[in-house]
Amino acid sequence: MHYCAYQERCTHEVKTKLKEYNLSYQIIQEIINKLIEDNFVNDERFCKIYAISKFKHNKWGRLKIEMALKQKMLPNNLIEIGLAEIPEADYKKLIVDLFHSKIKDENISYEEKIKTMQYIASKGFEKDLILTCINSVFK
Repeated sequence: MHYCAYQERCTHEVKTKLKEYNLSYQIIQEIINKLIEDNFVNDERFCKIYAISKFKHNKWGRLKIEMALKQKMLPNNLIEIGLAEIPEADYKKLIVDLFHSKIKDENISYEEKIKTMQYIASKGFEKDLILTCINSVFK
């Protein structure tokens, strides 16, 4: 229980941890069911907290967050619920802030602009949204 109490965990993480103890599938399922029943494990809550945390602290975009949640074997409907927690205005502002953190001068070359946009895309932001936000800066 301590494993689930000090940090939010998803079902997949708990199963992986329990497998390290060479427990049978049946025992692992019983433990998981008890943790869910006692609300120590809640995949929806995990998705919400994970999405907000990665967005605010790691400055990840939706695509990178979605990929990380899929690697944790979470269902698409819960991933969508988690991603919906990210405010759209804050999301767009972060794209602009990331751009300004890399570019100090408004007079940049086309190559520098492309390189910076690729950096932002590598953080998991959608390319069309990056383009829209960056073009609004240069108007």
